[in-house]
Amino acid sequence: MRANPVFSELGNFSYKVVRETEYSDIDILEHVNNVAISKYYGDARVRFLAQAFDEAGRTGYSSPSHLVAEMTIKYFAEINYPGPVTIGVGISRIGSSSFTVVEGLYQNDTLVGQAEIQMVATKEGKPTPLPQAVKEHFQQYLIKV
Repeated sequence: MRANPVFSELGNFSYKVVRETEYSDIDILEHVNNVAISKYYGDARVRFLAQAFDEAGRTGYSSPSHLVAEMTIKYFAEINYPGPVTIGVGISRIGSSSFTVVEGLYQNDTLVGQAEIQMVATKEGKPTPLPQAVKEHFQQYLIKV
């Protein structure tokens, strides 16, 4: 499996989260388990979206619910404990009521995984449009995948 070239450089992401691996993250094979890795992506994505929507809120946007519609994770190398990992987060697509979050996971400056997450804005259980001001605000996080 090959990585998308956009993910090859952490510098392609304007938003980054650094976190330490934990002993409880490792499995019987003594590497970080895929379930723990999924949590790394989730934590970084939630922090990113909290900041992005807080910034967008200053434009008068009242955030509806944002649901994960689809998530794809690719693994390229093992992650070892102990040691920090860095997750770069951006947006690759902005639609009318949905957007795609992309994340690159790095350890020791090496790309070890990537994730793509389709998010849908919903109100009362149905897709709802993203306001133009939010779409424009998200442009600063746009990454060409």
